[in-house]
Amino acid sequence: MSDALANTPPKETGHKIFSANGKKPGNNHHRFGGNLMFCDGQIQSSPAEASAPLVIPPGVTLLNPKP
Repeated sequence: MSDALANTPPKETGHKIFSANGKKPGNNHHRFGGNLMFCDGQIQSSPAEASAPLVIPPGVTLLNPKP
């Protein structure tokens, strides 16, 4: 689970997951990234670019608001 993403495909390290300039899409915290919530309940702040790969398993649908 996360704040609204810039887009929904899986991300490699360094790919944009949140807005880097404060404009939509993915501008949850202006240009300062967003939050990721993991299955164990841990919440982690993230910069606009993925610091690690974000894999989306087959059959999983991300619920991401349209910009």
